[in-house]
Amino acid sequence: MHPVSKMKEIRNPDVTITKMSPLIIEDEHYTKAFGIITLEQGGYIEILVDCSFTIDELVKVDGEASKSPDIIVKGIDGNVGKHGENGEEGKLGAICEIVIENLKSDLNVHVYGGGEGGLGGLGGDGGKGGDGSYGANGGNGGDGQEGTFGGNGGSGGVLTITYKTENESQVIGKELCSLGGEAGIAGRGGAGGSGKCNGHNGKEGRKGIRGDVGGRGTLIIKE
Repeated sequence: MHPVSKMKEIRNPDVTITKMSPLIIEDEHYTKAFGIITLEQGGYIEILVDCSFTIDELVKVDGEASKSPDIIVKGIDGNVGKHGENGEEGKLGAICEIVIENLKSDLNVHVYGGGEGGLGGLGGDGGKGGDGSYGANGGNGGDGQEGTFGGNGGSGGVLTITYKTENESQVIGKELCSLGGEAGIAGRGGAGGSGKCNGHNGKEGRKGIRGDVGGRGTLIIKE
């Protein structure tokens, strides 16, 4: 008779997350099963897209909830506006489900409505005034373009965490609004042209307007 071979148990992969090497989830349709996730001091998980994953065990090196979030759920930030164009709106917030079979440390979670709005583009600078011909005055410089609007923050982020614990660890968290993008910087006025009397410099444009904040994220905790 041939000896019966024993099947090797297949374990989910263990992961250590550090401040310099956080876990950033940005691939669409992300699903995964982790073994032990170890969060070292300053390490964090950032979720930008819809996803779901399981964790056999989650433990933090310091064992306590920190002021900085251990898990951040938001969306992809809007792109910076091109010259003279508004910033892009932040993308919709990620919808994520996490199941933790054994939570061994307190967990601090921040859920934003979505991505941050993009920075507004720079306003164009005014053109230089033309130089006057012999004995003529120089032309006035052109006025700078007004700054553009920052993109609005995204909305719709939801995180559902289901967990079990053997030592009374718990999940605490905040539901936050995504930020609007910063206003675009105004263009500078053009220099006056040279001449018998130099032209006046153009006026600087007005700064743009910051984008509106997005919706507030939603955190659902199940034990």
